[in-house]
Amino acid sequence: MLSTLHKEAASGAVWICQSGCLAIEGYKPRRDIFLLDFSNNKVRRGFVSLVESFHNLHN
Repeated sequence: MLSTLHKEAASGAVWICQSGCLAIEGYKPRRDIFLLDFSNNKVRRGFVSLVESFHNLHN
């Protein structure tokens, strides 16, 4: 069972993928891992800024 925090993180990850912010760049079948990347530099910078803001808010 997922905790509330894990549910919120999972729904955020789904939103990021479904909105087109992340793109599948490749797949490693031996490890069953998908490689993800940001769709462009503007999205990358916005994500980094969001993470920095969240980090500063909680420290």
